[in-house]
Amino acid sequence: PAYLTCLLCHNNNSNNKLYFYIPPHLPEGTRDGRIIGGSFYEVLGVILAMKAFDNSFFVFAETGSESFQKLLTLLGEAIVLKGWTGYRGGLDTKNDTTGLHSMYTVYQGHEIMFHVSTMLPYSKENKQQVERKRHIGNDIVTIVFQEGEESSPAFKPSMIRSHFTRILCTLPCLLKIFSEESVPLFGPPLPSPPVFTDHQEFRDFLLVKLINGEKATLETPTFAQKRQRTLDMLIRSLYQDLMPDITCNNRRSFSDVLPESPKSARKKEEARQAEFVRLGQVCVSNAVITTLCNTTIIPWESQCFCSNFPHDVFCADSWGQSLLVSTDVGVLLLDDGQPSTPVFDKTLQVRQMHILETLDLLIARADKGKDSRLLVFRLSAVQKGIEGKQIKSKCDCRENKLEKTKGCHLYAINTHHGNELRIVAVIRNKLLLITRKFWQWEGLSSPPSTSPQSESPMEEFQYIREICLSDVPAVMALVDGPTGENDNLICVAYRHQFDLVNESTGEAYRLHHVEASRVNFVAAIDVYEDGEAGLLLCYNYVCYYRKVCPFNGGSFLVQPSASDFHFSWNQVPYAIVCAFPYILAFTTDSIEIRLVVNGNLVHTAVVPALQLVASRSDIYFRAASAVSGPSDGSSKEASSPSSPQTPLVQEIPVFSPSAAEGNGGPVHGPSDC
Repeated sequence: PAYLTCLLCHNNNSNNKLYFYIPPHLPEGTRDGRIIGGSFYEVLGVILAMKAFDNSFFVFAETGSESFQKLLTLLGEAIVLKGWTGYRGGLDTKNDTTGLHSMYTVYQGHEIMFHVSTMLPYSKENKQQVERKRHIGNDIVTIVFQEGEESSPAFKPSMIRSHFTRILCTLPCLLKIFSEESVPLFGPPLPSPPVFTDHQEFRDFLLVKLINGEKATLETPTFAQKRQRTLDMLIRSLYQDLMPDITCNNRRSFSDVLPESPKSARKKEEARQAEFVRLGQVCVSNAVITTLCNTTIIPWESQCFCSNFPHDVFCADSWGQSLLVSTDVGVLLLDDGQPSTPVFDKTLQVRQMHILETLDLLIARADKGKDSRLLVFRLSAVQKGIEGKQIKSKCDCRENKLEKTKGCHLYAINTHHGNELRIVAVIRNKLLLITRKFWQWEGLSSPPSTSPQSESPMEEFQYIREICLSDVPAVMALVDGPTGENDNLICVAYRHQFDLVNESTGEAYRLHHVEASRVNFVAAIDVYEDGEAGLLLCYNYVCYYRKVCPFNGGSFLVQPSASDFHFSWNQVPYAIVCAFPYILAFTTDSIEIRLVVNGNLVHTAVVPALQLVASRSDIYFRAASAVSGPSDGSSKEASSPSSPQTPLVQEIPVFSPSAAEGNGGPVHGPSDC
């Protein structure tokens, strides 16, 4: 049997949780959180800053007050360093050269060692306290506890100079987070109201905030290059240390595991690398399954929507609390716990659809190949047919065909409807721009009964222009310009590149070139920050964010920006869904959830025979077995609405929607908490 399952997003600041996997068999040399990307070993500095008589701060005081000790007790537990066998965070556990004690904790699988200034060696003769600076000065994230009266001058980040420290957290009365401007935005956001009365709740918030801050810092160019260099050296060292043992125990060549070893050296090397990556993914997946099965709480609640669903699914979209599904037996309307209702028979094979309830429209791409067309229906007319138990066939839809769209194999609509709906249909290498002006009453929850509507909405759509491309696009997304007047854009992907096309002039501008021998385009997702557009370009393992610069005197500017960033998935996805602040990648057997702003891994769910069905509001997917979750049978809560869907160029029932409205790119600068 197959199960249709719905993911319900909980809007309760759920990104204040950490989700992770820990490869259980990593050698000791790899246990450094600042080297491994999704780190599970962290080092946090803790400084006691005491106010001096001249209103300066002694940031390396010898001893701490009772309040400072209470903070340390809240953060972790005191350990004796000599003979310590856990994660040591660069401290000496043999000869007591870095102090006798330290603070340590394990938080949701992350081992955290605190470099506490008062516990590191102190020398009265050495005013610079080099031994303390050697450790705390190399920590990316540092907590600064201010002693003294509340009316004393505030601690300033400029008082600490370090080439590595990027994030400072000041306590105790008012929590403030200072970050270097190159560090992208990181969660969790403050609760509402922003007041903590429970110590454990404050501890959870503080640790997650600081750990996410360190992970966000690792994505900055400076640290990314250093980490790549260090990781390369580490892997080479591990290879040299472990390879002799592997060779002694197993003398087979690595190419022996290839199903068919190519004859040419170049193709053999490419095959060996691909197999190496595949085997690595298997190891990571096994670690994920082993570690996550009992310890993870995900920010999405799964609810079985329809069990034992017997049909093949082509596409779907949500309609209120129901789901309109195109299958091999026709188009069906599914409601939770109710029998399916046929809407169109199997003569109309719908391959892509959008339901726009506020506009009373159903847009669909039916059939395939040369017979494929775009169809437009009024939802009210469809609803009337359902109530009258009238099942429409392909012949009944002749008046609903959009002109000039014969042979259309892909289409997209604009995410944020301003004063018009824009549709771009793709016919081989041609783009057809079609618009529909809004009526004054539109934008309401339902159209007034006296609105001037005909049975067919075809007369409301207007063909604008045709744009020719140099190749057939694989994915496409529409980008709204800042003014909506001659500055709207179309992002298309073909060959080895993503291009931006001006809707008004048809001029194409190179946005991103893919440096890879083979490219599997997944999606182009439009996101918006303070009215400015950006794009998440998804291909192979990579998700790349590029800010879209506005027009300047009629010419478009495409240039690298400091806000550009990228991250990689653990497996190659076939579909991407953006539901801010999360971005989800769907593979054939897993769902990988990350944060949009920095790509930090939140959760990986293993789902057998996974097929994404719909994702405009709640996310619907098909699986071979029911997905267990903490569902309490409550009614569905609509997640943040994301934008319409864009399928792959192949006839695959998978869609990659644009992002929900929100901050799509990183936000820089200090944040007061």
